[in-house]
Amino acid sequence: MKSLTPVQILWLAFALVFTGWLIPIFIVLKFLPSTFLLNFLAYGASMAGVLMGITGVALYNRARRK
Repeated sequence: MKSLTPVQILWLAFALVFTGWLIPIFIVLKFLPSTFLLNFLAYGASMAGVLMGITGVALYNRARRK
C-alpha cells in the first residue's frame, strides 16, 4: 500500500475540515436535518482534519529539513 505524502495529508485534512464546516452550514440553512449522527459526523470530520493537518505540517517540516 502506498503511503501518503505530507502534501496529500494536508489536502485530505483541508477536505475534512471543510466538510466539518459545510455540514453545520447546511443544517442551519435547513438543507439537511439536524440529527445526532450528522452532528457527530461533522464534529468528527472537523477534529480528524485538524489532527491530520497538524500531523501533515509536522511531517512536511521534517521532510524539508533533511
